[in-house]
Amino acid sequence: MNSVRKKFEELKRKAYLTILPLIFFSSLLTFSIRASQQEFGFEFYINGVLLIAFLATWYAVFIKKKIVLFEYILLFLLVAYYLIATWLSLHNLANHRSLVGNGMFIIWLPLILIYLFSVLKRTLAIYLSLSVFVASIIPAILHVRVLDVAGLEFFFQLYIATFIFILFLIATFKLFHLHAKLQLSQQQMYLDSLTKINNRYKINEWFKTCMKNAKVQPFSIIFFDVDRFKEINDRYGHLIGDQVLLELSEVVQRTKEPDAFFGRWGGEEFILIVFRTEIEALQVAEQIRQSIDEHSFSTIGNVTASFGVTEYREGDTINAVMQRADQLLYKSKEMGRNRVTASVGWDDSRY
Repeated sequence: MNSVRKKFEELKRKAYLTILPLIFFSSLLTFSIRASQQEFGFEFYINGVLLIAFLATWYAVFIKKKIVLFEYILLFLLVAYYLIATWLSLHNLANHRSLVGNGMFIIWLPLILIYLFSVLKRTLAIYLSLSVFVASIIPAILHVRVLDVAGLEFFFQLYIATFIFILFLIATFKLFHLHAKLQLSQQQMYLDSLTKINNRYKINEWFKTCMKNAKVQPFSIIFFDVDRFKEINDRYGHLIGDQVLLELSEVVQRTKEPDAFFGRWGGEEFILIVFRTEIEALQVAEQIRQSIDEHSFSTIGNVTASFGVTEYREGDTINAVMQRADQLLYKSKEMGRNRVTASVGWDDSRY
């Protein structure tokens, strides 16, 4: 759930950076028109306050500050704006005058409700939106006897539309959270729980994609595992063994090329798919081998790995290419470990 929330917060920040300037200039236009016409009423002053709030919130987002306080202040101002405008408009209609700001507050009602749901947690947003809805109905009930038919029809339609929009938002945000959870679960399905790199399921998907494009973009497999990993587990325990796998994956992440696919095949076995010829992949594998060999692992110090490198050949299946890579890896083991062996000239391919 924290990951879902982080993703949602990041989406909000991006939306704020785009939307707040547009709302700011819209409010500035209204503020300027009121000032030029010397209409210093509710609409003028509330727009002045909102201008400051919009600008302050945008700046906080821009400099990547925490914006929770700004969000709550802005939410309070917007809700207050809507409720006061509704009350004053009902009062004006009861006295045969026009709506506040010619009813412009109604145009912004959907945005206010959307903002309310984006700032607050879903349950709180539902309670507050319904409370705002009820609070806006109270003045209509108080003025029902003095409103004419047109006024009654106007506010009746407004309240029906508002209630429907609240229900729509409840359903929409529920779907959004379900979708976010589904995306997160799909991502986790492809991640190794220990190292947080991609797992065998994702690797198989990479294989299928790479095999389809192999004629256009050749690729090679670098298959490797930790030397004497069982001895590490037996001597230091499984927690230290897990730490070795975690550190090794971090070393490889730092060393590998940006476009290479890296994942944990299972146990102490890892795989890299690189878009290189076999000779080039051999050099990449040697760089990674050296990085692992030179790294000082927590608690146990030196750890080495053995590698098998092979290029995808036309007609290969996933099992065929992996079997070949596995055989080459074990050639490295037989030749003394901590080495790289390729399918071409494996007997003298140590770097």
